[in-house]
Amino acid sequence: MPTRARIGRLKRIGWYLQNWWQTRNLRLLLAGAPAALALLVGVVIGGLAWTRSSEPEIQSRYLRLGHAHLSAGRFEQADVCFERLVRLAPHRHDILYGLALAAEGLGQNERAVDIMNRLAPQDQTGYAPAHLWFARHLLQAPQKTPKILDAAEAHLLRALDGELDNRTEAEGMLGELYLARNRLDQAELYLLRAVKSDPRLHLRLAYLYARKGDRDRARWEGEQAVSFFRAWTKSEVQTAQARLGWAEAVIFLENFELAVSILDEGLRLTGDAIYRQALAKTYTAWAEFLGRQGRAASESALHSEQLRLLEKALQVDPHNPDLVMQVWGMTQIRGGAADKAREVLRAQLVEGQGSGLTHLALGMDAWQRGKQEEALLHLEQAYKLAPHLGVVANNLAWVLANMEPPDLDRALRLVETVLEQWPHQPLCRDTRGYILFRMGRYREALSDLQAALPALRNDPGIHQRLAETYGKLGLTDLAEQHAAQARKLAEAPAPPLP
Repeated sequence: MPTRARIGRLKRIGWYLQNWWQTRNLRLLLAGAPAALALLVGVVIGGLAWTRSSEPEIQSRYLRLGHAHLSAGRFEQADVCFERLVRLAPHRHDILYGLALAAEGLGQNERAVDIMNRLAPQDQTGYAPAHLWFARHLLQAPQKTPKILDAAEAHLLRALDGELDNRTEAEGMLGELYLARNRLDQAELYLLRAVKSDPRLHLRLAYLYARKGDRDRARWEGEQAVSFFRAWTKSEVQTAQARLGWAEAVIFLENFELAVSILDEGLRLTGDAIYRQALAKTYTAWAEFLGRQGRAASESALHSEQLRLLEKALQVDPHNPDLVMQVWGMTQIRGGAADKAREVLRAQLVEGQGSGLTHLALGMDAWQRGKQEEALLHLEQAYKLAPHLGVVANNLAWVLANMEPPDLDRALRLVETVLEQWPHQPLCRDTRGYILFRMGRYREALSDLQAALPALRNDPGIHQRLAETYGKLGLTDLAEQHAAQARKLAEAPAPPLP
């Protein structure tokens, strides 16, 4: 029944159309054509106008969506949004900046840098957030050379010249940069501006005033830092940045015992290895502080207390190379402290925590005590465990060249493996020069020893080796001059131990 009704309606519509076509008045139809055309044109223009007026709205919607994807770490979706926006508005800096951030998130670092370079060239003021992006990345570099610091400073100054939502970050970074370069007045200017919005910078100001010799202001800033970081830690117990800042501020105020308890708690709560490294640094700083204060009843007691702290540092961070070398330095002290330092290093090996550097330290100690076989054993083990460490290969080569009988060929091969990677390393050039001298290759030895001399000019040993080399080459005047310099340095009082 419904189907028949629809068929009936279609028949009636067809009849009306047929009747209109047969009875139409062409004259009236032509007369009304202009009005119909005007109506059609109006519809088209209206449609175009509607489309054009909505384009800013489309851009705004894509921009919001792109930033939402960036915030959520959905970089592929963000990249799609900003690519579409670039087609709609290719010269908008904020859109290009968003595209660069999406590229960075996708690991496309060259593409990100290329876009940022267009936005923030090094030699002129560009888009302020892009200048800040460059400065942030430059200051995260592991090796901050003067050239890198100059570039970061230029970008920060240009960022502050432009429109920047977060000026505090740029001012704080610039203040810390000037502090690192010891430009204290400029650092103070920017840090005082930024600390109003970023209380973390009280600690940087504490260091600044300590360098200026203003002890009261330094302590006040340190106490402000302690208050801020302690409150932050209490509200966000798992946040490492807060707890590490609290410990650092407490160390600045020389309360090492409290710093250890703060970091111990963080380690217990999270198990994060970052607290082990911080604890090791705290124990080391504590030992150095005791050395500066010198308040122990005797020098022996001071060394024992310092070694106790270094031993604790090794317990929490057993593979820290600086700590191993510091403990080895304690073996150079005569008496019980030296014996205790050897025990600490040996205990590392017994407990399975020893490394190539532990063997290196024990080998160097044994060599200096005249125990040739023991030294060679430890240095052989050190080289097996850490062949990539140049100091290990260099010291093993030195021992091989000086043992009886010497193994000069092997010693030369070892030191040359290091010099292949670091051709200008002065200690290794000195070692190779000595080996070549013992092989009778005096001209080659002279080249190495002369290359090492500027860095080792206060070492009587290299002057003695140069004296002997010049003597073999028949240059007696230079040989006598270096021999005299070697005697002068050897007779000078030794510098105090750390």
